[in-house]
Amino acid sequence: MITEFTAREFTCAIETTAEDIFAEAAIHQPPIDAFAIAGRLNITVVFDRRQTERARLVRLQAGGVFVPD
Repeated sequence: MITEFTAREFTCAIETTAEDIFAEAAIHQPPIDAFAIAGRLNITVVFDRRQTERARLVRLQAGGVFVPD
């Protein structure tokens, strides 16, 4: 079953999640640097220049996120 949300509920959920992530990463004002957040949260970002499409999530043995550039 798919739960339906209003646009306002969806926006509030996204904003709350972003605020929680920024607080945990000690980001208190713009500009927001996604790579700085990843580093502060101990998320590994890996680039694959062979992949020309958009990013994908791959579980690495040591944990982390695979993001082609």
